[in-house]
Amino acid sequence: MNEVLSPFVRMERVVLFVPRLEPALAVYERLGLRLVWRERGVGEGRGYEVARLAFPGGGPELELHTRPERQFADAVVRVGDLPALYRALLPDPGYAWLEAPRPARCGLEAELRTPDRNVWVLVSEGSTR
Repeated sequence: MNEVLSPFVRMERVVLFVPRLEPALAVYERLGLRLVWRERGVGEGRGYEVARLAFPGGGPELELHTRPERQFADAVVRVGDLPALYRALLPDPGYAWLEAPRPARCGLEAELRTPDRNVWVLVSEGSTR
């Protein structure tokens, strides 16, 4: 039996690509979501926009972005200790770290492909110790 290294604590957000942010915001705000924050960034040499929306009942948030190089959905999950999980899974060939833990708005963030071929964005508080 495999040891549980750092359990998934909770779902943080779902991230979706949209071709244009303004029309997408109008759709989700009409469906009752509230804009939490919005910013412009630079990715892969192109400008992009990102916005985070909250559901009226709380829980995970919805993040929309216009990064053309990331036209897929992401599930973002909070874990207990991301650096420890990274160190524990790094030698296991069944797990592929697409991005190692790095500083992010939420603390630390990394991308992991699990043996079932799903990609998870993992976040935790702390530093890259």
